[in-house]
Amino acid sequence: MAFDPKTSISMIGREAFENDATLAQVAERAATDATLIEQQACASSRFQFVEGTVEQVDRYCALLYQMMGVERMFCTAEGRPLPNTLRAEIDGIRGMDEYYRVWGDYRGAGVVIRSDEPVDFHPDGRVVNVVVVPDLADAIGYVNLATQTVGIYPPVRKAALRDALACAGVQRVVDIGNAGAVERGLPHDGFYPLHRFMRWVNDEGGQW
Repeated sequence: MAFDPKTSISMIGREAFENDATLAQVAERAATDATLIEQQACASSRFQFVEGTVEQVDRYCALLYQMMGVERMFCTAEGRPLPNTLRAEIDGIRGMDEYYRVWGDYRGAGVVIRSDEPVDFHPDGRVVNVVVVPDLADAIGYVNLATQTVGIYPPVRKAALRDALACAGVQRVVDIGNAGAVERGLPHDGFYPLHRFMRWVNDEGGQW
């Protein structure tokens, strides 16, 4: 039995921009998901699809970057320096202002990249790619069987998205900020692992 590599995402509706307090709260919860075990957990958010204008999303990105450099139960404030291969990828898009904007440096506290489409490299080491979408439903096209957890804000938007997400291959749909809050007894990656570790034998009675 094998667990395939998984990537997790966040989906943030335009309701996050209702006021500054709401936006800060959403950014803090999204940062919690992104920095889960220094972004090494399969449930750690690496791509975040945000519904809004570029100006609104840039405000969100600035807050997200600020919130990522905070010590939490499952991460340090400093993080770990980014490897050279990832630095090279990010250096390659710096200055391409028509398509990307980058917040942060390579010391490890976090990097946020805003783009119109997901970057073609794997965000890691507390790197988050924030993708601007006109509607959250547009993000479903980027979901597949390798997508494990999807954190959604606001929670009321989950009902309209979860069926399509499940059909695309997603295994978990949670409120944003709860990617690491795994309840005992629930399936993992779409199945019950302990059941597969065992050989089941039936002792069945007959009909008399």
